[in-house]
Amino acid sequence: MPQTREHLEILSLLGIDDGMIVFTKRDQVDEELFELVLEDVKEQLTEFGLSDMSMFEVDSVSGRGIDELRESVKDWLKEKEETPSIPSFRLPIDQVFTVKGQGAIVRGTVYDGQVTEGDEVKVLPSGKRVRIRQIQRHNEQKESAKRGQRAAINLGGVSYEELKRGDVLVSDDYFSVSDRLDVVLFPLSQIDHPIKQRQPVKVHIGTSEVMGRIIFYDRNEIPPKTGEEEVYCQLELEEEIVVARGDRFILRRPTPVETLGGGWVIEAEADRHRFGQDTIKELQRKKEGSPEERIEAVLRERRMLSLDSIGRLTSLSKEEVQASMEDLYQVDGDLYTHQSIFTELKEEILKQVQAYQEDYPMRGGLNKAEVTSKLSTFEEALIDLALEDLEGEERLTVDRQFLRIHGLNPSLPKSWEKRLVGVEEALRAQGLEVGWWNDLFEGTNIPEEIKQDFRHYLLDQERAFVFERDRLISAQAVMGAKGKLRQELSGDVFSLQEVRDILGLTRKNLIPLLELFDELGFTERVENDRRWVE
Repeated sequence: MPQTREHLEILSLLGIDDGMIVFTKRDQVDEELFELVLEDVKEQLTEFGLSDMSMFEVDSVSGRGIDELRESVKDWLKEKEETPSIPSFRLPIDQVFTVKGQGAIVRGTVYDGQVTEGDEVKVLPSGKRVRIRQIQRHNEQKESAKRGQRAAINLGGVSYEELKRGDVLVSDDYFSVSDRLDVVLFPLSQIDHPIKQRQPVKVHIGTSEVMGRIIFYDRNEIPPKTGEEEVYCQLELEEEIVVARGDRFILRRPTPVETLGGGWVIEAEADRHRFGQDTIKELQRKKEGSPEERIEAVLRERRMLSLDSIGRLTSLSKEEVQASMEDLYQVDGDLYTHQSIFTELKEEILKQVQAYQEDYPMRGGLNKAEVTSKLSTFEEALIDLALEDLEGEERLTVDRQFLRIHGLNPSLPKSWEKRLVGVEEALRAQGLEVGWWNDLFEGTNIPEEIKQDFRHYLLDQERAFVFERDRLISAQAVMGAKGKLRQELSGDVFSLQEVRDILGLTRKNLIPLLELFDELGFTERVENDRRWVE
């Protein structure tokens, strides 16, 4: 029947390829008809990769085949190996009810970990804290329930009106809520309508049924009946749900109602991505990669994470994360980044500083704020750590807020060096009779930007000082005047007239020179006189 076929499709999409096929009411069918049914069933199962399942014929009235089936189920379960489980407890709720005198009771299958009577757990997505008052498995009271077991759990600290199907009980912060999932989708080959970009879909995952939109990164639609094997995409949900990497889902069209396909979650707390093959390659790496590759992939998106967050986002155990510690770099406390990311960040900083110094060789270096702005995808704490590391390795010099390649100090650009040296010689030649800054460049054809950089270069290197806003005086002239005054003045305190007599300056240049002496800390003013400080 069509419904049975859909059930087989869903089993296939959920990754279930093992089990038992049971024919019921066997005594009601003659041998000839049963052979036809058997062949039809085998044909259907082959299409969905389920043809290797054991088959049983039973009849509940006569008891035919019941004992054989029961023993086979027991043997089958004994042979099953328990698959690795996330240690943190998770139970998606599929039923909520109340019993008089008992309060709120929920039912569900334990997906991960274990829970024990008396434990305190959390209800997501609400975040409400509740206590496990009692646990029942198959109508028998038990102290605990573990992965794979059905359980009815009596909760304290919450009313049953506050709970609903789709809520999830969790033991700790390993699990969190999300409304954006990176997934690999396996579309059904026989869909009747195309699946279009950002098309509304109903997502069935765990016990949640939520509306959302499908986002493709390498196409705008999946045409009907194409037999597409797998599609990397994202589900943008209208509600927050609780999922983990590897969780299976079913996708249905809300109208006209149709099962579109299914798949599994690559990343449960996904970011928005760009359209294009780069995103497809990144999603493939997340899906197929080793634990080390998955850790690197998630850190390339998030930059810095705690070890618990790394485990949660990659669905790796604490032991698996610990095994990759040599690939991680501790940033601060429990925050880590990947060694390769940290190395690339340092090289990018050096590249930016090198390029800046080549373009502006006379400047004191690249401003740290500019580096931080250009590397805005990295946290400032990570950038600071990279700068500290580069300075410790003597690859970078940090001078106040400026960054320079170690050993590469400000210098004159080769193309303008001769003319700029001439300007500085003219500045020195002025001595204490200081002229206007722009007059020094008459006939040089030096661009305004180079003039400004040269001014800052002379000041930063203390080869000149600001005399007035539009005048610079050479350091040679300043130090010469200081030396001459120290030699010829008899006491520590001296007057303006004494300086005038010794240096022969007009008031226009005398007052700015003495104010510069004060600014440089050579002297200090005492009423109308000056006193040597050093």
